[in-house]
Amino acid sequence: MEPTQLHAWDPQDIMTAALSLGERILISGGEVSRVEDTIGRVLRAYGARRVDALTITSSIVVTAAAPGWGTLTQTRRITGHKLDLEALRALNELSRQVCAEPIPPEEFQRRLEAISRLPRYSQPAAMAGWALTAGSFAVFFGGNLIDALWAAGVGALLKVLDTLFARLQLNSYFAVILSSLCGGALAGLAPMLGLDAHPSFISIGSIMLLIPGFALTNAIRDLFSGETISGLLRCSESVVLSLAIAWGFAYTAAGTTVHSDIPVPVYLLTALLGCLGFGMVFNLRGQNLALAAGCGTFAWGVVLALQGSLGELTAFFCASVAVTLLCEVLARLRRCPVTVFLVVGIIAMVPGGSLYRTMRYAIGGAWDFFASQGVYTLLYAVSIAAGILCVTAPADVYKRLRR
Repeated sequence: MEPTQLHAWDPQDIMTAALSLGERILISGGEVSRVEDTIGRVLRAYGARRVDALTITSSIVVTAAAPGWGTLTQTRRITGHKLDLEALRALNELSRQVCAEPIPPEEFQRRLEAISRLPRYSQPAAMAGWALTAGSFAVFFGGNLIDALWAAGVGALLKVLDTLFARLQLNSYFAVILSSLCGGALAGLAPMLGLDAHPSFISIGSIMLLIPGFALTNAIRDLFSGETISGLLRCSESVVLSLAIAWGFAYTAAGTTVHSDIPVPVYLLTALLGCLGFGMVFNLRGQNLALAAGCGTFAWGVVLALQGSLGELTAFFCASVAVTLLCEVLARLRRCPVTVFLVVGIIAMVPGGSLYRTMRYAIGGAWDFFASQGVYTLLYAVSIAAGILCVTAPADVYKRLRR
């Protein structure tokens, strides 16, 4: 691309397009560092000599300077997040293309709009994905076939509620609390009808659909990576949201003891099916869906292999390292953001069951157990995040050195 042609385009339009790309990446589930890095790469491809980008969960601020531009600053307010791994993959591919061959800002915006119109799963298919996730994880945490079938039904109904609340544009926290209360009530209904069902297993299977486990893990990753503001904001939001979800389920569901003594093949099969369902929930498709589900199954296999000899927390850390390495390799081979595989790859390790038990103790007034279980839940999240960071931090250094 000739410099004179680059200078023919309005720099404000270029800034707007780059900021729109960063906004879509953040909304679709991209990390803060990915947003800042992508915006910087794109603007430098258009001729910027210096780019300073600051991203937090609710705002992006970018200042760029270049000959002929002067110094330009634009800010974008982020009003919501909707994890969409297929869109994230497409946005990453667009950024690669633009960095290799800058295009007119108008064409840039048209391609962004085309990505926003990418197909999503139909309502019946989405309900099936939610049902598959809830039913699989109900067995994964120790439930029986009746628990799985009932949890699948609860999961499908939660998807209906999710769609309804989105159309009504309800406050996200209020919508989550309503969904949790409904899910917990439906879980407690099963034994009332004379079924051999366990509300706790049903609740834990269903709670996995709502809990922001990856957001909490990302928050700790941000803190460890020096992104203090973003990390604290994500962490606060994730903790409050998680407590609201767990409270809704724990408050309405009848109490049963949660224990697990199921065969390893069943563990792995339900992990695979649950990860497939989650991939569908996050709009992941085709080979990437299968590979991501395989990553999740692999991670849980590592946990099962190591927890007897090393302890649960160490096993979770090692599994997190192993699955992150695998996801990094797949990301290079598939030319996708590592998040596309990692979101689903760690989902089986997210401590949804532990958080549920924490809130059960709180509802029952068992404050000693509540405190100890709460600390253990946090340690689970830290173990997972630390494992991810041990791989991604050296990978980031390597990429910077290459550049």
